[in-house]
Amino acid sequence: MNLATPEHAQIAFYQAFSAGDVDAMMSVWSERDDIICIHPGNAALAGVIAVRHSWDLILGQGESMQIQSTPIQTWATPESATLVVTEHILIKSRDVRGETLATNVFRLEGGEWRMTLHHGSPKPTEPTSNPSEPEPAAVH
Repeated sequence: MNLATPEHAQIAFYQAFSAGDVDAMMSVWSERDDIICIHPGNAALAGVIAVRHSWDLILGQGESMQIQSTPIQTWATPESATLVVTEHILIKSRDVRGETLATNVFRLEGGEWRMTLHHGSPKPTEPTSNPSEPEPAAVH
């Protein structure tokens, strides 16, 4: 498994997700107990045991899934990286499709990039305004 860059680590994460391989997925995560995982609509799960258990439940359902990510934004320092993506999910057995927004944070540990945070949230179905852009002035 190639964890040489944050992007490679993220690819390995989504490959493990699509394969339903909890062991491969957990090999991307940091082994430190300060990791956090937030699945869409759920509480924050802290620590390796809780994070692994959540993925055991999700991937252990026997559903064949395909998941791809589209980058939105990346921030990086020499020791950490944050990647924001849109996840495109297909549950093959039911032909159900969906999208989520995810923030994935990686930390350089022993020469490899390890996931320390995965936060997924439902993608809005309606466009929202960008708070960094001023609202147009009202005309009277």
